[in-house]
Amino acid sequence: MMKIRSFIAINLPEEIKSYLKGVLEELQNNNPYGIKWVNSEGLHITLHFLGFCDENQLKEISQIIEKEINNFSFNKDKTLELDYLGAFPNLNYPRVVFLNTNELNGEYFRQIREKIGVGLERIGVKVDYRPWQPHITLGRKKFIEENIRLDLKNLQIEKLNFKVKSIELMKSELRPQGANYSIIKSFPI
Repeated sequence: MMKIRSFIAINLPEEIKSYLKGVLEELQNNNPYGIKWVNSEGLHITLHFLGFCDENQLKEISQIIEKEINNFSFNKDKTLELDYLGAFPNLNYPRVVFLNTNELNGEYFRQIREKIGVGLERIGVKVDYRPWQPHITLGRKKFIEENIRLDLKNLQIEKLNFKVKSIELMKSELRPQGANYSIIKSFPI
């Protein structure tokens, strides 16, 4: 049975992707450190990376997502706000460059992520227990050869916000030019 590299995510609306395309261009122009920048079309917020799953696992995962969303559907205004640029582990050694986001009306996404995670564990899917902060990955660098400092001083992020209308189960295909993402199933929230 074929296995599909997959994850659970919040996809961004087109107007946010369009704005972030400009942010990515600015970052690319000011940071010549060999960082592989993400294609703006694939920008998203990951809730859970699932790894390689077969069709049966994806059906079970879909049932878990649907069940938890249906059991946890309060506060219909689920809004996220773009916040600040940062890097993991830090700006001097940026392995992952990200744009932090904040929930404006409670902690729906943090809580639904946790509830889905409990269901995933029940079916044997490994769950990441590090503290989760919603963020959009903008770029990655596999190896940091030296202490570099990302130049973010002239880049101001607009505090744009957007309503999230769904959570998606996603497919990830790795290609030499970068990952290609597609929706396996969408779950309205």
